[in-house]
Amino acid sequence: MKSDYPRIAEIFNQVEPDHLATVESMLEEDRMREPHLRCAEFVALREGEIVAQIDYNQYPGMYHPQKFGVWLHVPSALWETGLPDALYAHVRRELEPFDPLALHTATRENRAHEIAWLEGLCFFEKQRSWENHLDLKHFESSAWSANLERIATAGYSLKSLAQLEDTPQFRRELYDCWLECRRDVPRPDAATEPSFEQFEKREFGHAYLSREGYFVALDLSGRMVATSALWRTDENGVLDTGLTGTRREHRAKGLGLALKIAGLTWAKAHGYTQVRTWNEQNNTIMLEINARLGFQRQPVWIDYSLELREE
Repeated sequence: MKSDYPRIAEIFNQVEPDHLATVESMLEEDRMREPHLRCAEFVALREGEIVAQIDYNQYPGMYHPQKFGVWLHVPSALWETGLPDALYAHVRRELEPFDPLALHTATRENRAHEIAWLEGLCFFEKQRSWENHLDLKHFESSAWSANLERIATAGYSLKSLAQLEDTPQFRRELYDCWLECRRDVPRPDAATEPSFEQFEKREFGHAYLSREGYFVALDLSGRMVATSALWRTDENGVLDTGLTGTRREHRAKGLGLALKIAGLTWAKAHGYTQVRTWNEQNNTIMLEINARLGFQRQPVWIDYSLELREE
């Protein structure tokens, strides 16, 4: 029930203190969810108070009708009480009518108790991704002016969504660019492509969209060839990075770096203090770009899968 969201947010924040959950962000996630995506949430009570939570869902970007994400939030002080096993068993029973093929979840390398529990259930590692943080007080845009000049000399221009006219044609062009860039993003399971209508809803209809912090690169003809987006959060001064990517024929020209520089310059100028981003461990190009900009690696995220039966 939505009336439980304040307490559930408290549980989330005990388990994952580096990423603030709020009632507002939870409601926005509900609003953005596509009707065909199955989801359900369950809680554990002790003396009438919520003390732990678990949910299952399906991903719009890796959709399969018989594959589910399972997300458990049990504070470490309660980990040895049997709650993880009880909540997980309950979700498995709830999923039985859908004849699931596989389950997915993730944890971080510094949570040994969660890793041991997942591997004890026969979940196996699928992918690792670095979370990277940049303290903007260490970012100086003037140090990167030559990179932006080279991009301009090569015939590219960088624009934020706020600087471009928001027309149906513009949205279609952004969708086309975003979709092509997204196809090469590593994922723990097969990617599915959202429709234009789904993209439009999740990008332009999202409450956390920042048009000023969402940048695209245009070539001489005005065609969008690369993109990088910063999204607002409920954490004071913190921005999250969305997709950063370049069309294949325009890669290795410094566009990804230039878009990052433009976004970070805007963020610092507008009082933001931190930017976060995530990159799969073998995505060496983006990891190198982020390292050059001063991003610091945090404990790695590990994606786990459990294959229940063959497709």
